[in-house]
Amino acid sequence: MRIPRPTALMGLTAMALGALMLSVGGCMKGNKPQLDVPPPPLAPPSDQYLAQLVEPVMISEVADPSPLVDQRLVSGENGLGESLYVDCEPRLCRRTAQLLGQAQALAQQRGYFIVVVDAGRTPEAHEALVAMAGNPELVPAPEEDKGYPDDRGAAVDVTLLDARNGDIELAMGTRYMEMAEASNRRFPDLDREHISNRVALTNIMTDSGFEEGPAWWDFHDPGWRRYPEMDDEDIDYTLSPAAEQALTEARNPSLEEPTDLDAEAGQAETSEDAL
Repeated sequence: MRIPRPTALMGLTAMALGALMLSVGGCMKGNKPQLDVPPPPLAPPSDQYLAQLVEPVMISEVADPSPLVDQRLVSGENGLGESLYVDCEPRLCRRTAQLLGQAQALAQQRGYFIVVVDAGRTPEAHEALVAMAGNPELVPAPEEDKGYPDDRGAAVDVTLLDARNGDIELAMGTRYMEMAEASNRRFPDLDREHISNRVALTNIMTDSGFEEGPAWWDFHDPGWRRYPEMDDEDIDYTLSPAAEQALTEARNPSLEEPTDLDAEAGQAETSEDAL
C-alpha cells in the first residue's frame, strides 16, 4: 500500500528527530565524538609577549592535557646504560609546553598517550650528554653562534603508549638513547611494526606543530631560535657522576685514559725504579 505523502514526511521527520535525540543523549552521557583533526598551528610569539611565552615552566603546569613523564636520563633506563642526572625538573619553555599539550590531545584522539622521557636541558647538561653519547649524528653539539633547541627548553624526547591495548609502550626498533644506526629517524631497514609505530609518533608530533630531530624520539619547537638558553636558575638539576666525568674528559682531552705509549713509558719507569 502506498503511504500518502504527508504521512511519509511525518514518518521521516519522526525518524530524524529520534536519531537527533539519540545523538544528543549520547553526548550528554559523555560519548562525545572524537574527530581526528590536527589543531591549527600556533602563531609565532609576538615580540610584545615573547618573554612570557618562552619562560621555563613545569610541563604539568602548562601542557593541557598533560602527557606522562618518565625521565629516563635520571633513572638510567636508556640505551646509554647510564644516568645523565641524579635529579632534574622536567621543564620546557611555555610555548613548547603548549605545543606538547596539543600533541597529547591529538594522541588521545588517535588512541595513544605520549610519554616524555626527557625535556629541556641547560648548555652544560647537553654538553655532558653529547660527551656521553659520543654520536654527533644522533646527539649533535650546538652549532657555533646558532645554538640548539634542546638547551633552550624547546625540544622534547618522547615515545608512545597504546591506550587501546593496555597502555603498552610501542616498540620503535631501538631503545631511547640507543646509539645505533637504527635509531636514526630515516633508517630504512626496520620491521613493518617499528616503521608503523614511528610514523604514528611522528605524525602526532608534526601535526601538532613540532619539527623532527635526527633521532626517532627527538622533536622541537620550530620557533626555538628566538628563545634564550636555559641556565641553572631556569631548571633545577644535578649531573650524575658519570656525566661529570664525561664532561671533564671532553673539556680536558689530556685527562683521558693513557695510550699504549703512555703505558709503556710507565712500565719503563717502574723497571728503572726497581733497579
